[in-house]
Amino acid sequence: MRLQIYVIFFLKENIILEYQVWSSHFVLPWKIRLLLMAKYIINKNAQADGYNEVHNEETCNHLPDYQNRIDLGNFYSCTDAVASAKRSYPSHNIDGCYYCCNACHTR
Repeated sequence: MRLQIYVIFFLKENIILEYQVWSSHFVLPWKIRLLLMAKYIINKNAQADGYNEVHNEETCNHLPDYQNRIDLGNFYSCTDAVASAKRSYPSHNIDGCYYCCNACHTR
């Protein structure tokens, strides 16, 4: 029999500490995972194909110049960041950056 228990602590607005405790034959190993929100931005300038790209500001090596960035805020994933950008800028074609938001890059 295997028992899994998840305990999640909200430490700050952008940090979650998750403890996973599982038991198998009375052995209790611990797994600790720290989930951080990343800061996302959108490029003010559209690409040649007409899409404005969302970037993870903390990990991307293909960021636009500072004057061409619009701060979207902190999100746990590019999916949330792209969805927020599409709500904020409904008249724009928005996509994730191929390099830092590949899971959200649809072109």
